[in-house]
Amino acid sequence: MKCADPDCTCADLTTTDPCIVCERGVHHICSNELYDSGKLSERFCSAACVYQWKTLTSPPSSAADSDIEPRESLGQPSQVSQLENIFSRFFIHSSPSSGLDAFGIPLGVDHYRQENCRHEVWDVAYRLATPFVKTRGRDKASFSHVCLLCAHELTCRPYASARAWEGALHRWTNTSNAKAHMVAAHEDHQLGQAEASARLQAATRNIDEATDHAINPKRSLSPAENDRAVKRRGTLQKLWAPTQRDISVYIAHWLISSGLAYNTVASEGFKLLVQRLTGNLGATILVASTFRDLLTGVWFKYCNKTGDFLQRELKAAHGTFLNPHHDRWTTGNCKVGVVGATASFIDKTWNHCEIALLLTVGNPSHAATDMQRVIRSRIRDLYDVDISAMTQFTVSDTTASARKTSKLFEDSIVTNCTMHVLNLSLQYAIGMRENKETLLERSIVNYTAFQYHFQCREKGDGPSVFECLQHADWRLMAEIESIVGSIADLARIEVQRSDLVAFELIVLLKFEADRLYSNSFSMFDLNAPRDPMTTVDTFRRILISGEAFSGLARVCLARMKGQLKKRIGTATAETVLILLIDPRTKFSVESLIVPSSTPETEKHASDGETQQSQQSSEVVSAGSKLLVDAHREMFCSLHAHDLNVVETNAAMTSPNFDLVPYVEVICGAPIKAVAEGEALKMTLHEQADRVLEEWLQYTVDWVATA
Repeated sequence: MKCADPDCTCADLTTTDPCIVCERGVHHICSNELYDSGKLSERFCSAACVYQWKTLTSPPSSAADSDIEPRESLGQPSQVSQLENIFSRFFIHSSPSSGLDAFGIPLGVDHYRQENCRHEVWDVAYRLATPFVKTRGRDKASFSHVCLLCAHELTCRPYASARAWEGALHRWTNTSNAKAHMVAAHEDHQLGQAEASARLQAATRNIDEATDHAINPKRSLSPAENDRAVKRRGTLQKLWAPTQRDISVYIAHWLISSGLAYNTVASEGFKLLVQRLTGNLGATILVASTFRDLLTGVWFKYCNKTGDFLQRELKAAHGTFLNPHHDRWTTGNCKVGVVGATASFIDKTWNHCEIALLLTVGNPSHAATDMQRVIRSRIRDLYDVDISAMTQFTVSDTTASARKTSKLFEDSIVTNCTMHVLNLSLQYAIGMRENKETLLERSIVNYTAFQYHFQCREKGDGPSVFECLQHADWRLMAEIESIVGSIADLARIEVQRSDLVAFELIVLLKFEADRLYSNSFSMFDLNAPRDPMTTVDTFRRILISGEAFSGLARVCLARMKGQLKKRIGTATAETVLILLIDPRTKFSVESLIVPSSTPETEKHASDGETQQSQQSSEVVSAGSKLLVDAHREMFCSLHAHDLNVVETNAAMTSPNFDLVPYVEVICGAPIKAVAEGEALKMTLHEQADRVLEEWLQYTVDWVATA
């Protein structure tokens, strides 16, 4: 039989004797190494059994004989049997002669299980026979109880002092105080876990009941209110009579949703406000412990709802399209580390969602492996979602530690800001590409290579690995790439540069809209020949009409048209102003602001075309007027001093500059100079209008200029 001693060194022996305490089999050699009592019938399998046997059989020391009385007279005749489980788990390296019990409490300090208390928490929360005052510290008030779990933890620490057990002293007046201590100090103990679970269930139930009570239109009055107070209320007030529990839930909901601290409501003024609003002078404010329980309940409900929502979205997407991006930073005191994670994705209703998943404070390690473990394990424990195979973004700086952590996450993309992550998430969701050589395009170009590779499958692969994607699926990829390819160029970081002015973007958007509404698209030819030098840029494309697209490709085309129509607003006067300022677009304003149309709509255009042309003319007129007004204002601010110096310069003879050739130029082209006498006779507005008219009529040979 196997020996029960965990440090057994005699595995070859087959004969064992029962332990005198727990009756488990143990070798006699292992028992003698633990403790030799001198009797062959007394065997011990562990140090805990040795000390339990000593505690139960050894008489008390003479120094404490007069102070220690058996506590059977207090209504607890089975104190020893109730502590058997605790003694079997705890052990301290001391002997009965040291004057300490099994929990490190001096034998002179008499403590016992409180009588007439049935809850299990009183099995470890003992009452002192005589109130005790700490020998050290500023707290000189007496203590009434001692926690056996705290005493054992404090006295078992290395280099613990003889007074270490005093840290386990408490003042408890009821069972709720003792249970609150178990939740706060011993959350890993079965009593603490049971109490925390009970509190969570109660808080969740209270939140649900209060929410249902607030929604239900047929709410009854509180029985604690008297008839006189009810009669002085209106009809609507009679329908709203929350209980004290409902008031606590409403206050907690307001604090949590607003991000306010508990001390916001911990005042007499707020209490008076609640009493006046409810008409109940006995209404009170929830205590801090109740607020913490409700906060835990709200967090529990949030985790459940978020986990269910993510599971539904992942199931609807038929894959892992969730894009969690994690961030690492240090708090203000530079001593506490924080790890956060947020999920960004587009749900099945095509709405962008961003959910905070994780915020872990006090992470002791900055190692990449530890941070990876924290992020994955916490998200899996809270939401039952495994992010190991998902596309991820690391929102952090480009330090060595950030790059090291990102390498541990498969396909993790390091970026510096959340807005960039949002942009990337949207691109992946609607098919846009991030850069010139994307996985989509490379996959299409390498189609034949994939086909040849999977003909000879590797060990462990199924017989139909490549058959999961049919030829129609590959053609659909090529069709979608031809639809979104040029639109995706506008989202590239190379296009979003600082020197890209507004009128260039308007022209590019107009060009892409016209191309999208046309009936011709340039698609990759899957059957085109390839060589080792073939790239995405050199791969052959073919022209294909929109009617030749498959059903899913036409759905993608329709959605892209809707997105483009929604994101590109109707031309306004400001748009016309921007186009008139640029000499390259001022002659094409009307064509640039006209909405794109399909060939089918052009065939049936009649009255709608006339109305659309009239609207475009009105927008151009409004933009021209806006430009005239702005130019007049700027021109007047620059030349207002000319009217003030006319009288001063009238008596002076102007020098003769007829012999000096002088002309003004605009964009390198000569403009006839205005005579000084004629300019003085014109008003500033007339001068401004004349300059603007010359600018609008001026043309530039851009080929020669370039």
